[in-house]
Amino acid sequence: MDNSIDLKTILKTVRSSLPGRLRLRLPQLVSIDSDSALLITQWIESHGESIAVSLNPRVGSLLITWDPNRDNLDTKELFSEAAEYLNYATSLGIINEEKKSKENASTYQIENCAKSLAKQAEFLGNGILDRLCPYIAYDIKQKARKRRVTQNRLMLASLLFSVGVLATSQTKSHVLFGGAFLALLTVHLLQHRKVL
Repeated sequence: MDNSIDLKTILKTVRSSLPGRLRLRLPQLVSIDSDSALLITQWIESHGESIAVSLNPRVGSLLITWDPNRDNLDTKELFSEAAEYLNYATSLGIINEEKKSKENASTYQIENCAKSLAKQAEFLGNGILDRLCPYIAYDIKQKARKRRVTQNRLMLASLLFSVGVLATSQTKSHVLFGGAFLALLTVHLLQHRKVL
């Protein structure tokens, strides 16, 4: 199986290209070590005086900026050299494309599973809260606010009961009310995860 990187492959990685600014997304650079990242950065910057490179190994993003008035950066020549450089780095084991793709696939599956579980837990928690709203937040008229008030009141009550039964040495009740509090807190955090 030929894992060589050609010019056509490199050209597909271009995310944006403007005079003096070029952004690439290269899967081969995901999770690259800092020494290799420094080598790549220095190699690209050696093509002109005004060239600056920013490499983000977390996502495999490479931003190249330069002053078009000072440096005439021939991007096709740079891409051709980059393909050779990446092939050389892969052959030396600096970049392990197969390992990276397996790591990315595994990470992607774990993230998808976690997101799916979080959505299911949030859905289940919201369903329970909606059923309890008429009994706990009976004094609230706004429908959107009822669930939030119900959740807050249940969290406060379960926390108070958990601490209260702990004072009376009822360990089983403490675990029960503490578990209820943690379940409500989990739903709360799932609902507000974007602002955490």
